[in-house]
Amino acid sequence: MSKKNFRSHRHYMTIISNTQNFDVLSIHYSHDVGTLFYYFLITLTFIIIF
Repeated sequence: MSKKNFRSHRHYMTIISNTQNFDVLSIHYSHDVGTLFYYFLITLTFIIIF
């Protein structure tokens, strides 16, 4: 159980890093698309963890 939680945490941190990188890219593209993608990642993260 602990190992699974650790892997989930690692995956969560990876998503956070990717999201921060995407925020930089979203400046060049539509801000609405960036926001939509951001919330999609958050929802996906909660599904993976819980």
